[in-house]
Amino acid sequence: MVEKLRLYLETSFWRRLVDEADHRRRRSSWKFLRAVERRHAILVSDLVFAEAKLERDPQRRDRARTRLNRTRKHVLRLRSSVTDLAEQLLDEGHWSDRRLADLTHLALAILGRADAVVTWNLRDLARPRMREVLRAVCSRRGYNQPKVGTPQEVSQWFGISAM
Repeated sequence: MVEKLRLYLETSFWRRLVDEADHRRRRSSWKFLRAVERRHAILVSDLVFAEAKLERDPQRRDRARTRLNRTRKHVLRLRSSVTDLAEQLLDEGHWSDRRLADLTHLALAILGRADAVVTWNLRDLARPRMREVLRAVCSRRGYNQPKVGTPQEVSQWFGISAM
């Protein structure tokens, strides 16, 4: 039997799930969600819900919120330990405060014991430098390091037959 993975689905995943303009990523996201929804633990956070509300297009915002609400998930809560860890990641990477939300997603995933962070944020999260900083901080603090990647990467790493 395959061990149940803990997958943190970051906000960009939910946005792509309802993105009519990017058919390839939308299809990939749907396939991934269908493949993991019943077999693995899906993690989201208060931050995912807050960022989903910021979607400018009301139809996309409503569709994303509906999909989020219909998905069986565990909701991770923001707390001071999450903020502290996000700030440590920020300091370690020597990044500006504009990255704090992204690093908060990583801190939530770490403290929520996620095996992976699933994201379409290739500009900030799914980058080699971010992974290096994540590895260093997790190693120093004794946390398991979640892998960070796109649905395709996560599927490949964990043998999820979604793509």
